[in-house]
Amino acid sequence: MPTVAIWNHKGGSGKTTLAVHLAYLAERSRRKALLVDMDRQGNALQWLMGDDAQNLQPGSIHERSKYLSVLYSPEGPGLNLPPFEVVIVDCPPALEVATHLTPDLWIVPIDSTFALRGAANVHADVSPTGVPMLFVLNRADTGGVRIQKGLFEELQANGLEVWPEPIPDNATLSRAATYRLPVWDAPFGSKNINGILERLGKGVFQKLGLRTSRGSTSS
Repeated sequence: MPTVAIWNHKGGSGKTTLAVHLAYLAERSRRKALLVDMDRQGNALQWLMGDDAQNLQPGSIHERSKYLSVLYSPEGPGLNLPPFEVVIVDCPPALEVATHLTPDLWIVPIDSTFALRGAANVHADVSPTGVPMLFVLNRADTGGVRIQKGLFEELQANGLEVWPEPIPDNATLSRAATYRLPVWDAPFGSKNINGILERLGKGVFQKLGLRTSRGSTSS
């Protein structure tokens, strides 16, 4: 099964936001998807399942809709998953995770110079496995556009693949998390943020060999 894992060694870089929106986009494009929440905080689980998350047992797959299921499993996806068209893994900020998972694609959100340094170091350990890594600048403009540009250029200078469209700091992202909704359903949404996340999702799915043209669906 095509699998993408979202990882960074530090918290607060936007791993869950990206993982959840990839899951929403897969659901909307009618791709049978599984989101695996490996973080013990269970934020992705709560975002997608709401109040029902309190009653869900770790290690069990729970159907959110016809096209999207959620698995809370701090130990990892496991080997005996039923078939899905795409698996999305929200990783904890733990260094050892990068050397124990073998997805088809790593996504590494970068929000600061500190995140860049650690992720670039780990890339040297992960890259020999042959799994490609895609770096995404996520809300890195909070330190200023010049710093964001510097991060982008430094990633490229180190031969790392960077998604060309940064995700800017935007209140819609915070509201989406607060209301447990995707950005396109959040109050006072931003078409700019919607488009950026949709294009990123389309690009990720294309890298996994998936098309996203089956139309939309509701949960």
